[in-house]
Amino acid sequence: MKKPSVFNKTSFFIVLLIISFSFLTYCGNSEDKQKAEANQKIVDSLRSAQKMQKEHDQQKNEQLEQDEIKKKELEAKAVSLIGTYVGTFDKRTTTLEITEQTGNTFKGKIQIDYREVIYQQVSGQFNPKDKIITMKDFLHSRYAGSYTGKLSDDLKTFSGVFTMTIDKTTFDFSLTKK
Repeated sequence: MKKPSVFNKTSFFIVLLIISFSFLTYCGNSEDKQKAEANQKIVDSLRSAQKMQKEHDQQKNEQLEQDEIKKKELEAKAVSLIGTYVGTFDKRTTTLEITEQTGNTFKGKIQIDYREVIYQQVSGQFNPKDKIITMKDFLHSRYAGSYTGKLSDDLKTFSGVFTMTIDKTTFDFSLTKK
């Protein structure tokens, strides 16, 4: 039997060393590749989330702008109640003057010509959808109460019922804008 030569042992060792190094390098590269791919997936997910958030914010801003435009259009189309309305209250001559209006709320004064003329400050609200007006006497008095009525389709006549706070007595009224 021949003894193996040193060259063969050395060659074998070098080949084994090269294979081991290659294997370790391959495994290390494989792990690095996996880590890099995982990191890239995280980065891609974050970028996608940022893009979605940016699109959402842009849609939200566009919606807010559209809502603001609609609000301004509605305000432009809002019914102005300001003016003087004359007619009857409990068959007595009456004048309602609406002097201030902010949106659908208003303030004014009413005069009812009984033997002793009644003057009262009023405040109220208008529902443009169903044209219902509600208002209350602002000043405290024995004759104070609340008014509920409807504005006509042509927005000129306001008719309804007044209810006295103290005893719930009701009176009809009908007023037409001058």
